Amino acid sequence: MTFAAVVVALAWQLALPLAGASSSVSVDHATRTVLAADDECGDEDDACAVNALQLRGRQSVRDETRGVDAIQAHIDLASKQRKGMAIGACVDQPGKEVVCRYTGIRDKGSGEKANATDSFAIGSATKMFTAVAILQLAEQGNLSLSDPVEKFIPRATLDALTGGNGGGVKVSNLLGHTSGMGDYLNIPGKSDAEEIYELAKKHAQPAFTLQSLGVESYENVTKASYSNTGYIMLGDIIEKASGTSFEAFVTTNILSPAGMADSSFLTMKSASATGYAEGAWKGPIAMPPSLAWSAGDIVSTPRDMARFLRSAMKGQLFQKAETLKMWQNDAYYHPLEGMGIGYGYGLMHLEGPGMDLFGHAGQTFGFKSAALYDRATDVVYTWDQNDSQLGMPLADILMIKSIVDSQSKAQ
Repeated sequence: MTFAAVVVALAWQLALPLAGASSSVSVDHATRTVLAADDECGDEDDACAVNALQLRGRQSVRDETRGVDAIQAHIDLASKQRKGMAIGACVDQPGKEVVCRYTGIRDKGSGEKANATDSFAIGSATKMFTAVAILQLAEQGNLSLSDPVEKFIPRATLDALTGGNGGGVKVSNLLGHTSGMGDYLNIPGKSDAEEIYELAKKHAQPAFTLQSLGVESYENVTKASYSNTGYIMLGDIIEKASGTSFEAFVTTNILSPAGMADSSFLTMKSASATGYAEGAWKGPIAMPPSLAWSAGDIVSTPRDMARFLRSAMKGQLFQKAETLKMWQNDAYYHPLEGMGIGYGYGLMHLEGPGMDLFGHAGQTFGFKSAALYDRATDVVYTWDQNDSQLGMPLADILMIKSIVDSQSKAQ
């Protein structure tokens, strides 16, 4: 994927408008607004954009020789440009102490500043946890990724959400957003899984069907369409396959083994940072606890998210090495409709010049997040903020990555 395509993908994922953008965006706009680089690149000039990143990274090395903390400087500038919002960012490099930096205001009412203890709602980054839970249950023999979903969810519900193709949907299709299932979000009145299904059946049209694609089975589907409904179903499946609640299973099998003592669920504990939606909502805003569940319910800290991604990407949350290899195998990734970005089993894959990144972004009421693992350098990056409308966390991580890469080359 080109750098320009990555920027468009991030904008789409985070629901941020880019003026005039449809399937592409000029790199000079991206570097100017996202990377704060000089306006020097022509349209679709990826080499120029990469050079801009490298220049910023090299400048950060020079800054640090003068006693400037480059990562702190970047998040300070980002917060200043984005109404003083709270930001927490961590970098976990192998063999080094984890670096975490914080800035901005955690609560505008009190004026309290962000600090290392603050937690944030991570939104759709929750999908990584849901996917890991499903893969763990598959390892345990409690389900198979090839199981028909109707083993767990009524066929009538599946038919209504897939244009009559419910019998062919497998667990793997829900994981990879390849079911074509309509999305329940923006439908009012949700309170639990069953009500979400009913509302989705009535109001959410399938993104695609087997018939509209002209294929006979889901094995022949070669694209993905983002569906939170499918990830609600996965939460339902986790509960039925494990015999315990989604929250209990994730806590026992993921949060605790990864050492994520400061993470929880919106249904149990709200974020300590106050959420805001600049330009879209006046005053504090928060996700209704039952709204996203297994599609976006987790509350965490930047440090805990680094713990999770490190544990997951080193295979420490799986029993078999083959499971991690499958999770990162490009054969299981499909282009996500409207983004041009690879999506596998609850995991995005960002590829491009100097990029081989796995992870996920999240946006929810009042918050945005991102967590990425660089397979080439074995470095983990995380970012959390308490505004859902401003900034592009994945792009901010690309900037921090350029700083870290340049520092590594200078050593």
